[in-house]
Amino acid sequence: MYKNFFSQDRGSIAIISAFLVVILLVVAGSAVDFIRYTTIRAEIQSSADSAVLAAASLSNRENPIDVAHDYFNTNFDESRFDIPPVDFVPVVVEDTDTSRIIRATASVEMPTVFLGLVDLLRNASGGLAALDIVVNTTAQESLRNLEMSLVLDLSNSMKGGGRIGALRTAAVEFVENIFATGEPSLTSVNIIPFSSNVNIEPILDDHVDLSGVPTPVARPCILYEAGDFTSGRITTQRLLVDQSAPVNIGTDEAARCLGVPVLLNTNDLVGLSNTINSFVADGATDTNVGLQWGLRALSPSMRGFLGGDFPNRPRDLDPNATTKVVVLMSDGRIAPRIFPGQSESQANAEGELLAQQLCDEARDMNIVVFTIGFQVPAGGDAEVFLQQCASSLSQYFPVETLDIGAAFDGIVASISALRVSE
Repeated sequence: MYKNFFSQDRGSIAIISAFLVVILLVVAGSAVDFIRYTTIRAEIQSSADSAVLAAASLSNRENPIDVAHDYFNTNFDESRFDIPPVDFVPVVVEDTDTSRIIRATASVEMPTVFLGLVDLLRNASGGLAALDIVVNTTAQESLRNLEMSLVLDLSNSMKGGGRIGALRTAAVEFVENIFATGEPSLTSVNIIPFSSNVNIEPILDDHVDLSGVPTPVARPCILYEAGDFTSGRITTQRLLVDQSAPVNIGTDEAARCLGVPVLLNTNDLVGLSNTINSFVADGATDTNVGLQWGLRALSPSMRGFLGGDFPNRPRDLDPNATTKVVVLMSDGRIAPRIFPGQSESQANAEGELLAQQLCDEARDMNIVVFTIGFQVPAGGDAEVFLQQCASSLSQYFPVETLDIGAAFDGIVASISALRVSE
């Protein structure tokens, strides 16, 4: 009797053990199915994300739907996972010159290996023979408004070694590339040439009462007061530079006024090119005067006072809506005009202090500052200032040869990235 009992018990145990082994195999195998599901879903998600990002790029000139399909098919290969073809459906939600939104869904039924056994064990069809994979993704690229001031050193030292000619060529190409990589209707450029002063003839009437000023005696440059060196609008009268007396370099720089006037708030590529090609070099290096006008041309306080093609600019200081940029190029240290009673060292120190304060103000205004050191001595005063003035060290571009165009090309690429929001 005992023998039969133990014999029957062993048989039951064997059956139960076999059943438990099957259960364990199914459970372990199901984990494999879930790992496979997670892996395939992640691959599909990544491929779909890449596809809509490529299709949403405003630099893409092809059909966004075709681009999305091409990217997805290139990045995802169903044969690697032994699954049916993925149903990838991209949709264009918005497509304008300044904004593109692409949405896509990707779905597939992934056959299972072990989870299907659960249905067999249950003698049922619970849909575990395949798992549905569905992913959704959206990409958007929008082009921000761009307001840019080119603050360019035309001091006397730019005459030497072919610098002024190299600057003309590179600066014209720069503004052409700025418009080529962005939407011209959203882009305004200010050309601010400076040396001993800045010629503001186009907007002079907004700052100076010209009644009774003899034209041969004065030129359209302002004699500034200490409080003028900010981005704010000058609201009270200022004297004009007197050109009637001979100019003695180093002692009478206040009498100099650059012949090339500013060109403000425009997307007129022909006008910009003509202004740049008219550049001539002369005078001292009054960087603080150039910088103050570079910032002022981007300050909302000057809205309606710049003329040009955009009556509603400068726009508000909102970096999410408008990218504001200053590009400052100089070939030497700050050496401003010297007023009576000043020594050269005093004038230089004051100019450097004012210029650095303007660089700090630019940061406070969320204005991105790029600087170019055109053949300035490495580690010298000029390079140190330009490095400190730039928004970051990577936004300072040293130029050792005449190839200043390479620096401008780098700035174009950076600006193009800055004005795109994803």
